[in-house]
Amino acid sequence: MTSKSSTLTEEFKVQLFLRNSTGLVKEIGPFGSFLLPWLSIAGSGISVYAIQVIYYYPEGSVPLCMLVLAIPCTLSLLTFALMGIMTPRAAGAYVWTSRVLDPFVGWFGAGWLYWMCGFVTIGLIGYVFESLIPVMFIIIGQAVGLPGLVSFATAMEGNVWLQGEVIAAIIAICTLVNLVQVKYFMRVLMVLWAMNCVGLVVSMALFAVNNPTTIPAAWNNVWGAGSYQMIVNLANKYNLAGYVATTTGGFWSDTLSMCAFLFWALIGWEINSYVGGEVRNPRSSFLYFYTAGFIATAVWYVLVSFLAYNAYGGFILQYNYVYQLFEAGKLTATESAAVTPYMLLPSMPLFSASLAGSVAVRVLAAWWFWPLTGTVMGWLGCTRSMFGMAFDRMFPAVFGKVNERSHTPLIAILFTSVGGLIIALIDFSAYGYMVSAANSSFWFAFVYVIVAFTAIILPYKRPDMWEKGTRRRIFGIPDLTFIGALATIGMLWLLTLSTIGINLLAWNVSLIYMIIGILIFVYYAAKNERRGINITRIYGEIPPP
Repeated sequence: MTSKSSTLTEEFKVQLFLRNSTGLVKEIGPFGSFLLPWLSIAGSGISVYAIQVIYYYPEGSVPLCMLVLAIPCTLSLLTFALMGIMTPRAAGAYVWTSRVLDPFVGWFGAGWLYWMCGFVTIGLIGYVFESLIPVMFIIIGQAVGLPGLVSFATAMEGNVWLQGEVIAAIIAICTLVNLVQVKYFMRVLMVLWAMNCVGLVVSMALFAVNNPTTIPAAWNNVWGAGSYQMIVNLANKYNLAGYVATTTGGFWSDTLSMCAFLFWALIGWEINSYVGGEVRNPRSSFLYFYTAGFIATAVWYVLVSFLAYNAYGGFILQYNYVYQLFEAGKLTATESAAVTPYMLLPSMPLFSASLAGSVAVRVLAAWWFWPLTGTVMGWLGCTRSMFGMAFDRMFPAVFGKVNERSHTPLIAILFTSVGGLIIALIDFSAYGYMVSAANSSFWFAFVYVIVAFTAIILPYKRPDMWEKGTRRRIFGIPDLTFIGALATIGMLWLLTLSTIGINLLAWNVSLIYMIIGILIFVYYAAKNERRGINITRIYGEIPPP
């Protein structure tokens, strides 16, 4: 009797889901779980935005902002970790929210909108990385005496077609990495992480051993006698003090306002949940290694930003100010000619490499390829969200196919590559990258909010899932509910902040994406209804591993 009942249950599930198993394999171990949040988070935010944000909020503190952001983000991450233990599935956040909170909210937020976030993120980080390459190549080329590398990097700065080609090349390389088996994919990421850590350690050491009194000599040693004072003189000549007075809202106002922009720097911790079905030992991997990976990244953000600003003092703001004048053509021809050799994109590699005395140290200090790892990681969450929706028969079934040899959703990966490239080229040529950045921050914050909502009600609405987790209580309240409530407060604050900087064009772009998503959901809900399967039946079951 039991055997017959089990058979009927399996047949029922095959009708609901694309297959009776995902076809994905568990290739991500504890160390991989530690690296995933680090690699997905580390990218454009710390490399570029942490340096440039001081121009817009000149009296704020970047390291304090990073510390403030780390608190609600850590709480949110814990909701992902705890639910990852309970139900480690492909497209985890999509599965939890659609099964616990609401089918449409889960599909629309953690499925569709998150999928669009993946496209936009790939294009956005690819664009920022393309902007960062000239800085690194010019510094490295000058240091080792490769004029061809310097010429190529210089040409990139002013040639839109070449920039597009580089973005396409970056996306192509990332696609190839994502096509291999997950175990090899993780090995590639480990190598990239180790290489990047070398540059990170060298940069932090250079920041740590310098201070505002040693910076002028170090800067002049790299960029020529008088170059440091030239930046200071131009900032004073063009009234930086007046700009600050009319721009700042004061220390706390500027610091908290920075959160709206630097929130982007910490986004990406959800990746582990989307590959939850490919994680070995979910309890230790999610609860300890995943959490440790995020906290290590947040600590690094606070430390490296503190060391950089502590070493340079007000010079980072002065340089940003002169750079904006230079880009806007407000300097005289003589002044522009004087600063052109070292007027590069304000970024971490520029300020760290400008402190290096030897060629070898300068090359290592310029080694800030973090946006590349962030770009590579974009495929994981994007393709697994597509996979999850397709596996539920609520998205084209082709995206739920898994290659038998590589055990990866190849079609979803290739489609993501094409979509990411199209969005990159359209957004950054027609709309501007800030449209994509503004949209992405808002969408990610929305996903984090609905996951936090799910955490609050899961122990009460789905006790069967709760029993598979830690089953701990805080003040008599399930730990997931308690942490979820705190995460909700923090994420609602960040969701509100993320609306800062979204102009009408950005909202209209978002509206188009959302309308398309609504129409797709309605279509597949009706299609399944015609097959005799109501969406309440689909989302009443946890998909098989």
